[in-house]
Amino acid sequence: MKFPLTPHHWFIVCKVFGFGLLLSFHVSIDEPVDFFLILTLITLFILRLRIKKTELTLLLDFALIIFVADWWDQSTYALLLTLFEAVYRKKYMALLALIYITLLPDVSLTLLTLTILSSFFLGNWEEEKITEQQRRFQLHQNIHELEDLNHELAGAISIAERSTTLAERARISRDIHDNAGHDIIAANIAFQSLRGLLESEPDHVLEMYDTTLERLSSGVDKIRDILHNQIPTHVASVEQLQKICADFTTCSISFRHHGNAEQLPTYLWHVFSTCLKESLTNVTRHAGASFVKVELDVSTHIVRLSIENDGVPHTTTAPAGRGISNLRYRINAIGGNLSTSKDKGLFRVICVVPITNLENGVEV
Repeated sequence: MKFPLTPHHWFIVCKVFGFGLLLSFHVSIDEPVDFFLILTLITLFILRLRIKKTELTLLLDFALIIFVADWWDQSTYALLLTLFEAVYRKKYMALLALIYITLLPDVSLTLLTLTILSSFFLGNWEEEKITEQQRRFQLHQNIHELEDLNHELAGAISIAERSTTLAERARISRDIHDNAGHDIIAANIAFQSLRGLLESEPDHVLEMYDTTLERLSSGVDKIRDILHNQIPTHVASVEQLQKICADFTTCSISFRHHGNAEQLPTYLWHVFSTCLKESLTNVTRHAGASFVKVELDVSTHIVRLSIENDGVPHTTTAPAGRGISNLRYRINAIGGNLSTSKDKGLFRVICVVPITNLENGVEV
């Protein structure tokens, strides 16, 4: 497998080559001051490689080289090597030393120009590589978020379909019970009361009457069975949120609800349940809270779910975590809003859905 050199690798190679050149000059002269100065420059260079935000030590490099320039014949090469790194790192304050370098009698303008251009090229190349890596990382992150959102939307569609089916069944059951069911039952009762008025009729008439009444009673019983089977055995409601809170054991939790929540759509209860579960999961993983307060308010115009805790949530999960983000997409899709806030040591997740936006949705 091949590993091509990056701009940063080329930069290190050039610096190492420059230090090697300075050391070769030292060997030919064998001055202790030269050796210790070169060793100091190498140490500062390694420091800048290992520790961020130490680029200002380049000024120390320039100061040391200029200070010993009168006793060091190779100071010009050391200045050019430091200038090479300053331009590469975009520390243009160090270019003030360029004025001093151009005044040196033995400086080569060709070498100086080559130093500046090569370092400028490597620096821009490195910036392009970093920008490209950031774009790729952001692209991968967006892809993962879209995949998560697609999964959430697929689940939401499935839930909406099931909720629509349940709502339609409930509507049909109500229509049968409130309209046709009442008329059929009333007719059955009326037929039963007429039996005594037909005693004088021939036997075959009474037999036909009894058979008809029996079939009518059987039909009424079948209608009752159908209505019973059409009604969902489990309807999402406030009890679902209460159960989630009851199962939460990380810390103390309280749940309160206000207003009439019986007419809220089934899919909305699922959204609230998911929001509550996600918030409590974040409390368990990141907040370190001592209590959680959950409140559900249903008024004439809005439904509001508030989850509050006294912990400090992890910075990557609130408010920008994927779970919260996906919930925000789903709640926005039904015309609502999900917000997070932190105030006076309390962290809140608040979900608000206008009642007017639910009128055209699925009714239960």
